Amino acid sequence: MSLRMRLRTETRAAHEQLDHIADGLDLTMRRDYIRFLLAHRRAYAALHAARIGLTDLLARRISQVDQDLAHFDIDATADATEDLPIDPDIEMIGLSYVILGSHLGAVQIAKQVGRSDDLSLRAATTMLTDQTLAPLWRDFVQASRNLPDTGADADRIILSATHTFSLFEAAFRSVIDADAA
Repeated sequence: MSLRMRLRTETRAAHEQLDHIADGLDLTMRRDYIRFLLAHRRAYAALHAARIGLTDLLARRISQVDQDLAHFDIDATADATEDLPIDPDIEMIGLSYVILGSHLGAVQIAKQVGRSDDLSLRAATTMLTDQTLAPLWRDFVQASRNLPDTGADADRIILSATHTFSLFEAAFRSVIDADAA
């Protein structure tokens, strides 16, 4: 089994948990799409502040979300991220698996947002339509073929990817809970 297949298999539960929360949002509706954007911003900002890695890419993603939120006159730059659980020992390859792989789902999400009757939503897709991650993902897939799929390092990579999915889940929960309060 390759490391990528191990990542896919062993992070499936965490990925499905995140998808379950996100699937509960109707991304053709303004309120839910804003929640979606805010959750991403919180997670990206928490990872960026932790200076774990991918800092330039995370800064770019934050900027893209901010551009999308500006369509709704929302400034989330002061949004707190201290309550999100960051593992200071997160492994770069596990983080990359989640962040770079997110472009795969973004294509489908962009189609869903594109079906909205709200023109502001359809215009606020900078993050979803950015193609920066696609070639980086291909490079990641290629490079991961050369990495061992067993041992302590591989286990740390799996744990880091699982943690990253959980961080995004926590960001979604915090945004949804704050909005419900």
